[in-house]
Amino acid sequence: MTKPQYLIEGDVLFCPNSVGFYHQELQEEIVTISSSAARLFSFLIKNKGEIVEREVLLQKVWDDYGLQASNNNLNQCLSTLRRIIKSMGIDKNIIETIPKVGLRIASDVAIEEIAINQGEPELPRKEKKNFLSKIKITYVLIALVIILTVTTVVHIFHIYQHYYQSDANYTAMTWNNPGCELTADPSVGHMPKLSSFANTGSHLLKRELVSSLKL
Repeated sequence: MTKPQYLIEGDVLFCPNSVGFYHQELQEEIVTISSSAARLFSFLIKNKGEIVEREVLLQKVWDDYGLQASNNNLNQCLSTLRRIIKSMGIDKNIIETIPKVGLRIASDVAIEEIAINQGEPELPRKEKKNFLSKIKITYVLIALVIILTVTTVVHIFHIYQHYYQSDANYTAMTWNNPGCELTADPSVGHMPKLSSFANTGSHLLKRELVSSLKL
């Protein structure tokens, strides 16, 4: 089984299966197009030299594939094909517009069909490269999220451990200092309120000042 390709003007290859164009000497740099644009160009090539009416193109390229057909879609694909072909160094008007009728590839345009055996490697596709790149980026983002999550959990654990130790210290201080306004609660896990921290600090500061004056 063979896969057809088309050599345009002896230089540019059009690959319907890979939906794109490339130069013979630059096979790695394929310029991809949409599937609709590829079907449009393939149909015009198969009817080379003949005028294909717009209604026929809309039917063969869109309706037969369950897609919505419109003159706008047709014009966009046509514009894309012309722009890419010209950017690849072919100045000749490959696709002619026949006003109020349809489109045609002129008979004097050199288009040669080239068959490629199924066993030969397929052309590299830019879409596959983009897909692999997206997968790599996704894995990197997942790794970053995991690292950030672990770091956050460890940080929260250290904060909790710090306050747990502080709670134990303040509880012991309460038992040793009856004048402290902190409520003694020997149960584990209860953190003192901020107001209690402030009152305790003020009380201790007053004691230090009185001791200094006595000296």
